[in-house]
Amino acid sequence: MVPARIMGARSSLKSKPFPSSRHPCSIDAMKKTLSLLLIVLVLAVVVFGTWQLFLGNFEAAFSSAPFLLLLYFVVRPQRG
Repeated sequence: MVPARIMGARSSLKSKPFPSSRHPCSIDAMKKTLSLLLIVLVLAVVVFGTWQLFLGNFEAAFSSAPFLLLLYFVVRPQRG
């Protein structure tokens, strides 16, 4: 027969170590306002690049690509 103390320890091992809102790798790690600001910035850069391509200014259109890559490297570790 297994003592109750050990059974209690086993049942606590099955529970999640972090609540979903406090887990460092959860999607909730980014604040809502920060994620909305990031979406607006990415849309602005994509619209700027598209508009510059439409005007035929290839240098300005492709100069925004490193900014998008930088944003990716900043956001990627936060997603987990």
